[in-house]
Amino acid sequence: MSELKMIKLAAIRPNVSSLRQVDEESIEFQQLCDSIEKNGVMQSVSVRVQDDPAGGTFIELIDGLH
Repeated sequence: MSELKMIKLAAIRPNVSSLRQVDEESIEFQQLCDSIEKNGVMQSVSVRVQDDPAGGTFIELIDGLH
């Protein structure tokens, strides 16, 4: 079942099995984060709720990282 929800970016974790790696320390990545914070995401993404081994759940990004 799909539904549209607003979620905080800080609540989303990357998919650990993603084939691409992101340099979170790069200037380009920080510029992207700043742009998203200012303008929002201009592309839809797909996420799923996953069980957290430490307890509880988290939101995992499954499509739309790149």
